[in-house]
Amino acid sequence: MQLYRLSIILITCLVASFNVNAQAANYVGLDYNVRVIEGRDRNDYAMRQVLPQIYHGFEVYGAHRFDNDVGLSLGWQQSGVASRNHYFTAGEMFLGDPQGAGDISRIQARVQALHFDLMGYIEIVENVEALGEIGVAWMRVAMNGSIKSGGVTRNLAPSRSFDNLIPRVGLGLQYFIYNMRKVNLGLRILANWEATNMYHMSFIDDDGVRNSIKPFKSCWVYAIGIVGKF
Repeated sequence: MQLYRLSIILITCLVASFNVNAQAANYVGLDYNVRVIEGRDRNDYAMRQVLPQIYHGFEVYGAHRFDNDVGLSLGWQQSGVASRNHYFTAGEMFLGDPQGAGDISRIQARVQALHFDLMGYIEIVENVEALGEIGVAWMRVAMNGSIKSGGVTRNLAPSRSFDNLIPRVGLGLQYFIYNMRKVNLGLRILANWEATNMYHMSFIDDDGVRNSIKPFKSCWVYAIGIVGKF
């Protein structure tokens, strides 16, 4: 959590450095993003080898900046379906059970999140703004999974609920390159860190027993897209 605390300090400094001459503004945008998130290995379950690690997706968002360069943002993220098949070696652990050589897991997953953020803006030079954000994401991972073990295929039936609130922080830049009447159009790049290590999910193991686990490490989301300011 040291990175999370450091990001809070950086964004607090960004928000505190507001421009008293700033004017209120609205932003809308569409981003393409890449989510990099590894599975988590524990003594009683190992997820790094079986879960997809790269998710390609998009985000739509709207934000309002007040005249003190502090703002609020609401956005929706959704990835495409990422999939991964893994062939186990003899004795490799999965959800608390040792697997046989040639056993296979098949996982498909899609990440969805509604997020709300406190924003800070600084105009570096004309038409170039630095931005920071800190907030939470109401997140779920819609997943289908199965494992073929001992010649028997079982549906893992992972949970799909929107019951996980995940802290997130981000830093970025936006550059406005085109003025169309009262709308400025530009490009935005942004990197977010998300505490997906707090995400809870339940699975059914080889014996039909449902277990609650934290399947992920924390993750990074890298985004680039089009932003409009008006």
